[in-house]
Amino acid sequence: MFKRTLCLVLSALMVLSCFSFALAEEATEITFPLVDEPLTLTFMAPRASDFANGYADMKLLNEYEEMTGIHIEWEEVPSSGWSEKIQLVLNSVDLPDVIYSGGISTSDAARYGKEGVLLPLNDLIENYTVNIKRLLASRPDLKKLITAPDGNIYGLPSIDESLSTQVAGVLGMNMTWLERLGLEVPKTLDEFTAVLRAFKEQDANGNGDPNDEIPLSLRSTSSSNRTTWIGSFFGMFGVVDDETHIMVKDGKIIFTPEQEGFKEALEYFHMLYAEGLLDPESFTQDDSTFYAKARSAEGIGASYCFSTFDLDQNDNTYNNYDLIDPITDNEGNALVNLAVYIAGVSQNRYMITADCKDPVAAIKWIDYWCDDWENALTVRFGYEGDSWEWLNEEKTQFTERAQTPNGDTVNQAYVSQYTPYSLAVMWELQDLWRLKKNSAPYFIERAEKANGSYRAVAVTEMWPMVAFDDETNERYAEINTDLCAYVENTMCSFMVNGFTDGEYDAFVTKCHDLGSDELVQIYQTRYDQFMAE
Repeated sequence: MFKRTLCLVLSALMVLSCFSFALAEEATEITFPLVDEPLTLTFMAPRASDFANGYADMKLLNEYEEMTGIHIEWEEVPSSGWSEKIQLVLNSVDLPDVIYSGGISTSDAARYGKEGVLLPLNDLIENYTVNIKRLLASRPDLKKLITAPDGNIYGLPSIDESLSTQVAGVLGMNMTWLERLGLEVPKTLDEFTAVLRAFKEQDANGNGDPNDEIPLSLRSTSSSNRTTWIGSFFGMFGVVDDETHIMVKDGKIIFTPEQEGFKEALEYFHMLYAEGLLDPESFTQDDSTFYAKARSAEGIGASYCFSTFDLDQNDNTYNNYDLIDPITDNEGNALVNLAVYIAGVSQNRYMITADCKDPVAAIKWIDYWCDDWENALTVRFGYEGDSWEWLNEEKTQFTERAQTPNGDTVNQAYVSQYTPYSLAVMWELQDLWRLKKNSAPYFIERAEKANGSYRAVAVTEMWPMVAFDDETNERYAEINTDLCAYVENTMCSFMVNGFTDGEYDAFVTKCHDLGSDELVQIYQTRYDQFMAE
């Protein structure tokens, strides 16, 4: 109670100080250093398992410290444990100054903002940023998306509007296995199933043991990453599913477990599991376990991924993975989910807390990397001329290098010596990405598939992941927490153990008892409001 009261007082003081913001001279350019006296801020951030360096040892960030006069003390959290850790921290009395890269839901951001744990950023943006203010003025759709129902912005997104990010996962398949067995690339559900069976039964990995193949492997069903979630396959059955378990069709919110295609998908996955075609660790394994399997000499048969780089790190010594077109049902129909409402926008990746020693310095610190130009490219990819480069003096085309001039492979392990790479918070909008010429084969392949056969069958509507007002959010959280946990646990049970029609009907009835109808109405009301704004 004391913490909440204190946070509300701090938030009120922040609002009062905003009156002085309005009197401040409008920022028109970024000048260094950002502070008059040396300043230390604490940043809490997730760390990927394949980072070469921690944030404190990344060369680019250390150079930025010299430019800004701001020293960052990094509090790193393993990415796999971020969701649990961030909730503990936000409900504690020991807040970092800034929460960097690791996100929270829009509803949580609105709630913690209302409670005074997170500061509103509106006036800080208006009076102390150059890049963020300019880009929000040019993109009202983006500003609308990141604004909470009370009119405040409590978290800045990280933006990568690359055309290849518009759809979620793409299906990668082991071409080495296909060629070894003399099989064609599958196109339909029946063909896909037949290929998985052949992988399982005919020693596809060629090691002489016909019993150790992993035909299909996925990452944990509790992951919020749509590119790897088992729901990516549900499009074969006319349903797109993710961690919300809703989809939008003709402007109407639909609870996916009520759809016949959802049931058919679970029946299909149970068949895969029962026949040993689905890796049983798909329900529990993290990224590092999955990567180790895919990149081993034995390899895996197929998986959803962002690009084949996920599967082989551009090394096809043992297994050559290629992306294939979406698998259709036996009538030729397919459905693919979009990544997010506005492609490439990862919400609430930079939040300033009520305990921040200098909110003005904190907002200036991130503004530099949100220029939608060279600064953003550098914090994302690393140094110009090393891991990316302009292809002409006019700077009308750039490319991300597959190898550095010294011959090093450009991947997260390499780039994270210098910068956070995939966990960097930056703003790169569509116009910048239109200047990119893909040179790495796996990115060319990803872009061709994502913008071609996958985009052609992608949904045209989706839930925009916006926040609810306080009263609605409280009720939403009450229903959603228990309902989604029940759905996901039951999904896993059904895929492993199978189910009868009666058991599935009981599952849907239980969802109703837990509030699925009310939850759909909550989503529908907010969706209608958002679309009308």
